[in-house]
Amino acid sequence: MCKTCHGEGGLTVQQSWGVEFVPCPDSHCGFDKVKAWQETLATLDRLMAKVKVTA
Repeated sequence: MCKTCHGEGGLTVQQSWGVEFVPCPDSHCGFDKVKAWQETLATLDRLMAKVKVTA
């Protein structure tokens, strides 16, 4: 796991106007963007299926 972003793929930076997500600056970060996106889509699909069943 990346010591900079702790496996999150980036850093959350609080600005005066709000919060900004900055990609991990560590060149050795092993975060897999494609895998994370696929997991996000799978989670959304499960939630949508649950909403359709209970609605």
